[in-house]
Parts: sequence; C-alpha cells; structure tokens
Amino acid sequence: MTKYLSAAGAARVLGVNEKTIRNWIENGKLKARKAAKNRYNVLATDVEGLRREREQSEVLDVSHLFARMGDLERKYSDLEQKYSELLAVVVKMVEKQAVSQLAVIDAAVSPVVQKCARDEKKVVPVSVPDGSLLFADFAEKHGVPRATFSHHVKIGMKGDVVETFKRPKPGRADHTEYWLTPEQQRAALAYWDRHGVKYDRSAE
Repeated sequence: MTKYLSAAGAARVLGVNEKTIRNWIENGKLKARKAAKNRYNVLATDVEGLRREREQSEVLDVSHLFARMGDLERKYSDLEQKYSELLAVVVKMVEKQAVSQLAVIDAAVSPVVQKCARDEKKVVPVSVPDGSLLFADFAEKHGVPRATFSHHVKIGMKGDVVETFKRPKPGRADHTEYWLTPEQQRAALAYWDRHGVKYDRSAE
C-alpha cells in the first residue's frame, strides 16, 4: 500500500519547517497531491529519497571543508618556506652593508621580521592539538639548548625519552616535526626534574 505523508510529517523527517516543504512543493522540488484546501500529501518514498540526497550533500560539504583545510595548510607551509628564504636573503644583504647603512636597514626590516616570527609561533596546524608547541620553541621558552632537548626527544637519557606528537612536515615528506601537546609539555618538565636538567622554572 502506497504510503503518504502530510507536509508537516515530511518536514519532521527532513528536519525542516513545514513552510519549507510547501515552498519545495510549489517549486517542483518535491512532488505532492492536494488532499484538501492548503493540505498536501507527499509520497513517503519521495521524502526518503530527498532525505538521502540531503545527507549525501552534507557529507560532500564536510569532505570539501577538510580538503580546503588541507589546501590552506599547504599554502601556509609554502608561505613559511618563502618567508625563510626571503629572510635568509635579507640577512645576507645586511651582512654586506657598510656599518653606516646597517642601522637604517635594521630600522626598516626588524619590526617586520619580529612580527612575522611572533605570528609564526602562534600558528598551530589544524592536525595538532590546541596549545601545542614545537619542541624547539618549548626548549627556548625554558632556556634549554635546542640541541640538548633534541637529544632528550630523539635519544633520551638512561632509556627515558621525552614523548612528542610527530607529524610529517608539510611539503617535505622526508622531514618530521616534533610537537609537544600541553600534557606532553608538563611531562617534559617532569622529565627534566627526574634527570636534574636545569631549566627556567619562571616560564612554567
């Protein structure tokens, strides 16, 4: 037996209001037969088909969003690389300048470089938990030499290694980035305490 739904019933199935259903009927998006004045009956199979179509559309929208996020992250990585290359060129130019010109160049470049550096440290990729820090930034924050902390992360002391969140560096699959989540940062401080490593406790 063919099953029909009222406009209100179709609205409940599709998660919209009844006015939207009536608009879809008037626009031909949803077929219906008029049962009485201002009353429509819609085939239940048509409603179910439209529900599946809307769910599929939502899945595609989410997939597009994730693809867009990945694209933005790759673009940021490219900009980061270009910034590093530009900074290297600027440094070489500054080194070649006469002492009398150094102050002028520094006054023009330094604020931009400092702002870019600050902004770069604030950016956490979408695939990394909020509040995470690159291992080098964490070491600098606590006054521990980067090379020393790199040893703690990659080799460890007495079989004890600092746990990190690893991920391939965007655009450079042969390189690995080492991040510390907030929980791993606390664990790293405890690691230093266990092994008597001196660090800046005021930065905790």
